[in-house]
Amino acid sequence: MAEAQQGTRRASRSASPPVPSVSRLVHYSTDPDGATRAALITDVHEDGSTADLLVFNQVAPYVHPLPGVPFAIEPAPGHYNWPPRA
Repeated sequence: MAEAQQGTRRASRSASPPVPSVSRLVHYSTDPDGATRAALITDVHEDGSTADLLVFNQVAPYVHPLPGVPFAIEPAPGHYNWPPRA
């Protein structure tokens, strides 16, 4: 029975998209070639459609703040999206 309950929990989690909130990790798409960077949500705007991010650079050890980044279900330049589930 525990396995059935666990499967139900997994199904219900995947049925609705995650809600953006402060400190969640997301992907930020930088260009049309599909380059993706890890980013941290630092603020969610009242309408919930945009968020402020800290984008991590893969080459230099610094982060880049980006205000008002829109969400996209699929990766799109200048948007953030949820990482795929492993």
